[in-house]
Parts: sequence; C-alpha cells; structure tokens
Amino acid sequence: MLHSWLLFLYKVPHEPSSHRVYVWRKLKRLGAVLLHDSAWVLPMTPRSQEQFQLLAADIARIGGDSVLWEARLAVGVQEEALERVLLAQVSQLADETPIEVE
Repeated sequence: MLHSWLLFLYKVPHEPSSHRVYVWRKLKRLGAVLLHDSAWVLPMTPRSQEQFQLLAADIARIGGDSVLWEARLAVGVQEEALERVLLAQVSQLADETPIEVE
C-alpha cells in the first residue's frame, strides 16, 4: 500500500473555547482521523491538502498556529495493517460527513 498522508498539527488559544470547538468540527467534517491530541491525518490528495490549507488560514485568523506535513508511516511490519485501519476510518467518516470546509 504505502500511502502518503497529510499530518495536520495545530494549536489555538484556550479562550474562547468556541475556537477549539470550531476547529474540531471542521476536522470532523473533513473526515480527518485524530491520532493524538491535536494531530490529525487524512490520505494525501489535492483536495485534502487544499482543505487543510484553508483550515490553517482559519486557525491563523483566530490567533492559532498550525503545520501541515506530508508523511508516510514508518512502523516496519505493521505499516500495512495500520494503513488499512486508518483508511477504513477515513472512508467511514467520509461516507458519513461532507468533506468541504465552510
């Protein structure tokens, strides 16, 4: 398989909490999968990259910071199994929710 992934990391001010909720909802609508705290992942596609870049601009407007990485899993033997799990989660979420950021 060996898919490329977009890894999106962000930080927003704690107050007002509505900013954190706003970002979380946008990520969920995109079908992004939460890896850890504020680290989210989507398969590398031009559409995903565009949507993450738009969200990064929104985060900057509310006083936050973000970074977007292109990544590949580097876990040796478990790589294909982990990729299957992540792809299944992304596919399930994409089927349930629209992908566009408002």
